[in-house]
Amino acid sequence: MSLLRFATTTLIATILAWLCKLYVQEPVYSLEKVRFISSKNYQSIPYKFETSKDGAMVRFEVKGYMRDNTWSSFEFEVFGIKETYLFTYHDELWTETGRDSDGAWRESRNHLYFDIRLPEAGEYHAVLHTSKGPVPRARATENHFNFRVYEINGNKEWLNITMWLLGILCFGAFLISDYLGKREPSSRYLHEFIQKRSKNEFMPIAWLLALYVFVLSALTAMACHDDDLLIDYRGKSASNKNLKVDRQLREHSMSSAGYRTRSGLGGK
Repeated sequence: MSLLRFATTTLIATILAWLCKLYVQEPVYSLEKVRFISSKNYQSIPYKFETSKDGAMVRFEVKGYMRDNTWSSFEFEVFGIKETYLFTYHDELWTETGRDSDGAWRESRNHLYFDIRLPEAGEYHAVLHTSKGPVPRARATENHFNFRVYEINGNKEWLNITMWLLGILCFGAFLISDYLGKREPSSRYLHEFIQKRSKNEFMPIAWLLALYVFVLSALTAMACHDDDLLIDYRGKSASNKNLKVDRQLREHSMSSAGYRTRSGLGGK
């Protein structure tokens, strides 16, 4: 019966955590207002978007159709409300096919997104650069993409880390509860309490889930909290290989009116 209690608690806790993560990743507003913008290889498209509050989480999303054995590279150059360059995000979409001893195979990636917090409410600009890989031009030019930028409720990556810690906490609490339930009581009052509890095998689940829901609610609220402190994008780039800060672009944007972008992308 202990195993059943543990399995039931784990299942319910997992569902609750999954629902909280879905909520954190939900758009702040209806995506009908934020339609996809079309793009093709060899294009640099300016894009304007707004954030409604300081410290909002924003999602950059790209979907595409890729011909077999082709790939395309993307770079978002993002500029703040004063046309100051903030950061560049680079990623790729691709499709690969082949044949081995097990037969034909096909792998692809046709959807990507990344989430990042922006410091101030207001109007931002992004420039999306696209380029193709070393394949025949006629095939790669048939690739086409759609992209958009929109606000989401919170930071799911921060929540991911705490979910593991929370799971360990609840697992430890379950083991302690199960151990104490099997111990010989040291007093008559404790003996009576254990006898009453033993009549309901699922009673430990109630207080474990109560603890779990309380902590999970607090963590979800913290994940959705707007952090309007100054963001060090260069520091973030140290732990994210797809994120970088171009020093020359930043110095340019801070010393001159208007923003400038670089001319093109590198190869794979």
